Amino acid sequence: MAANPDAIGLNALAASYFEQQRDRDSYMAALQWRPTPNLEINFDWLRIDASYDNTNQSMFAFQGNTWNALDRLTDITVEDGIITRATFDNALSVLDVQYREAAMTSDSYRLNLEWTGDRWDVSAVAGYTTADGGTQRQLFGEFLNWSNYTVDISGAPGRPGVVTYEDNIMDDPTAFAFDGGWGAGDPTQGPTGWNSGWGGNIVAKPTTDEEQYAQIDLGYELMGAINRIQFGYKYRDHETDQRMSGVSIPIYGYVGDTSMFNPRQVPSNYLEGFDVNDQMRTRFVIDGAALADYLASGGYLQPWQTAPEVTVFGNAEFTSQNWNIQEAAHAAYVQADFDTGRMRGNFGLRYVRTESESGGYTCINQTASGCGTTEADWEWVVATKEYDNWLPSVNVAIDLADDLILRLSAAQVIARPNFADMSNYFWLSDQILTGGGGNPDLNPYESLNLHASLEWYFQPEAILGAEFFYKDIDNYILQQTSPEDHFNQAQQAVTTYQISRPANAGSAQVRGVALAYQQTFAYGFGLLANYTYVDAEADNGDPLPYNSNHQLNISPFYENGPFSARLGYSWRSEYFTGVDRANNMYVDDHENLDATVSWAFSDQVSMTFAGQNLLDSEYYNYADTVALPRGVYRTGRKLMATLAVNF
Repeated sequence: MAANPDAIGLNALAASYFEQQRDRDSYMAALQWRPTPNLEINFDWLRIDASYDNTNQSMFAFQGNTWNALDRLTDITVEDGIITRATFDNALSVLDVQYREAAMTSDSYRLNLEWTGDRWDVSAVAGYTTADGGTQRQLFGEFLNWSNYTVDISGAPGRPGVVTYEDNIMDDPTAFAFDGGWGAGDPTQGPTGWNSGWGGNIVAKPTTDEEQYAQIDLGYELMGAINRIQFGYKYRDHETDQRMSGVSIPIYGYVGDTSMFNPRQVPSNYLEGFDVNDQMRTRFVIDGAALADYLASGGYLQPWQTAPEVTVFGNAEFTSQNWNIQEAAHAAYVQADFDTGRMRGNFGLRYVRTESESGGYTCINQTASGCGTTEADWEWVVATKEYDNWLPSVNVAIDLADDLILRLSAAQVIARPNFADMSNYFWLSDQILTGGGGNPDLNPYESLNLHASLEWYFQPEAILGAEFFYKDIDNYILQQTSPEDHFNQAQQAVTTYQISRPANAGSAQVRGVALAYQQTFAYGFGLLANYTYVDAEADNGDPLPYNSNHQLNISPFYENGPFSARLGYSWRSEYFTGVDRANNMYVDDHENLDATVSWAFSDQVSMTFAGQNLLDSEYYNYADTVALPRGVYRTGRKLMATLAVNF
């Protein structure tokens, strides 16, 4: 590496194996009452009980680990500043196995009232929803190996990454063992002479979510060009939190390897669609539930050890991921509708006030070995945020001819940060000196949106349209990485980390055009298609997150009597997602194809067949250049048959 000091390579290359069992029961009820011809009252209830237990197993070649791999580098190939191939002797590989028991229960209640008078009308709605769930129990085990291997990403993006072991360990369950530390001690006499290794952790991470809302809208019909006035008020109060507790698992001495946990070879279609070698394609996996039972029962304990206790404050890694967010929003508006014959539309003004509180633990007793491990060593700190927005809007439709409509609109809008970004959660990786967290001080997206469109209805059931738009955006949110000093438990010293957090990145402008076409031909055949071009750039020249310059959708269809069929093809060009560890992150262009076929046997019975992701499209995430893959995913095809009976 001395000859290539600026070369960039992967920290690790891993292939994951994910299994999940999903069970969901839904219950619905609705009541409708019309006590008078002018008044209708509706009540709806929805309950969902679900579980999402899963096991995720990732086998890493950890070539970027400074202590266990980089100093064992024996050969390297660098192309255009990218480490495309590297060979290591007796370097670190890791098998991470995460068994997770997750559940979700939610209840939603909604009461709606509609009243219509001669000129007045009133609509009122009130609702309450609550949910709890998240990770009820998660047991994480880590197994280590030291072997000779080569990592090759020279074929990216078509062949994103291959690891080849000199002696294949990927099909050998005895090759990966718990990290038992090192030293010479008598397991029956206590920890003297032993250094502990890290075998994983046990955590619980339940979440709750609750919202109450109410809204009233009143309208009054007028005579003249302005034919209706409408005004109203809406209140929403939302609270969400995460409560995390956990404990790290210390391992003393050799306690076993992955052969203890019912190993088996992966299914024959594992990594189908990826250009990899047989070692990766035929690797082993273990029984996640068996590993979880072993860790939970303390099977790794030496005679003098006691089982570690799962607590909130035993480790800063878990304490810092407890958070609570409360957000209240008040909104009032007034709107006027107008119609002059050839021209119609509305204009109005909305006022919004948002108040939020984001709470989490902050260490108040930093010791030489990190933060203290009792509740007294931490303080619950709440950050508050308030902001007001005045949001005017106007929409106009002009009939230029009987079959030609011009539409114009202008609006000031906002989009609040999501709750995860607003939280003060925090995590660190002591080995590679990176981390991440939330930001309670985020401001909402603000945007001035201008639209102009022309629609030509050139025949029945047909339209050709073009829309031109401009958006002037402030406070867009971007993941940004900057240095921060934190205590490193592995090094027992304060260390500088590269920490990624969401931040308001500044202003941006978006310009574009959208073209739309739809037409029904003879015998029930038809076509729907649209294309959007967007030119978006921040004031500092950076790209705007999640914006593709080009998007295309094409959907041919057939509808005739009881039979219908539709294809849906979509494609979008590459897009920028954020900055992580000083790298710009992108997703490569990708496409998707879905299809549905339906047959109505009668007004009461119908059958539908659907296929999703029929092209088994690849999602390719990379850093700065497609030659440096960050994550590559295939979700597989999904086929579904539905029988609907209405009565």
